[in-house]
Amino acid sequence: MEDIVIFEDFLTKDEMTFVDIFFDRDAKWHYGHANTRSDSVSWFKCELFEEPFFKKYVVSKINKVTNYNWDCFDIYANGQTVQLEGKTHLDSIPPTEQWSALLYVSDINPRNIDEVNGHTEFTIKNQIRSIEPFKNRLVLFKGDIPHKGRAPSIPEMFRISIIFKLKK
Repeated sequence: MEDIVIFEDFLTKDEMTFVDIFFDRDAKWHYGHANTRSDSVSWFKCELFEEPFFKKYVVSKINKVTNYNWDCFDIYANGQTVQLEGKTHLDSIPPTEQWSALLYVSDINPRNIDEVNGHTEFTIKNQIRSIEPFKNRLVLFKGDIPHKGRAPSIPEMFRISIIFKLKK
């Protein structure tokens, strides 16, 4: 498997509607999440590990599309607004077989991406690979790839990405 794999339209329309409703009505956000304790910028976090839809159903879909039986050890959502810029970090320290999957939730699409921004930037061999956070896109990547989530550029956008921490 490649180090970064993208799956478009990961959830069905009904599944994505369920996710949208969950974040509109039931999500419990907490402010103050950061990559490290010394970071000066933090953002919103919503714990999802105990939510059956994400822990059982979505992880089983990740297993199906990757043809692998991942052990998921953490799930949460990050919420970012203007100026809540992430810092480049690793999700796991090498050598490990840990991977991460990002599922983008916000209504970011090819029509508004140039205005909204909010890309995820991966650093591979001193090159930046920028991936658009299109709604319902799943990005699976090795946890030891340096990356950061960019903040959206417009105040009315709340950029939500769900992170699934996986190990082989």
